[in-house]
Amino acid sequence: MKKLTAKYELNIDDVLAFYLYKYKQRRTGCSSFFARYVDIACAVIALCIGLTVWIFENQLRPIAAFLIICAILLFLYHIISPLFLNKLLRLGVKKDYSPNKNRLIGKHKFSATPTKMIDISNVGETESSWAAIEYVVTTSQYLFLHVRASGPYIVPKKAFPDDQAFRRFAKTVTAYHQAAVAEQTKTTS
Repeated sequence: MKKLTAKYELNIDDVLAFYLYKYKQRRTGCSSFFARYVDIACAVIALCIGLTVWIFENQLRPIAAFLIICAILLFLYHIISPLFLNKLLRLGVKKDYSPNKNRLIGKHKFSATPTKMIDISNVGETESSWAAIEYVVTTSQYLFLHVRASGPYIVPKKAFPDDQAFRRFAKTVTAYHQAAVAEQTKTTS
């Protein structure tokens, strides 16, 4: 039984990285980048239709005005929202995650075996089976494990001596999770 261990300290920026990742992945089936351009294209179409109706149909000017206002508001939303996203998420994370009050901020010792994972932090010890993990994602700087009932585990790349050690750890943890999911699927069918 191979046991993996990582020791590290998480701060507000590490937790913020998880929530930024989660926010960007919120649209299932397409990236937020693609969805953003679809929204902007819809705004351009609404603006063109609104202006055309405004110019050629005097009786439908209220509808045209409504379309023009909606298009302008959609443009403004896509220009302004990225400017405030980091700030709003940071405020929310600071409010919800302060040191010594939750299991995320502070020092951690994260251990993983083929059957479970254990996270020892400032506030105690948390143990989860791999079947409780909703998803495991590796980014360039983090390994995110999301537990259905209790939220994320965040393992930063900075906990490892080099990129290869981080990639090996992430690959093994992902394999443990996939094996548990396969076993769970096999027993339920």
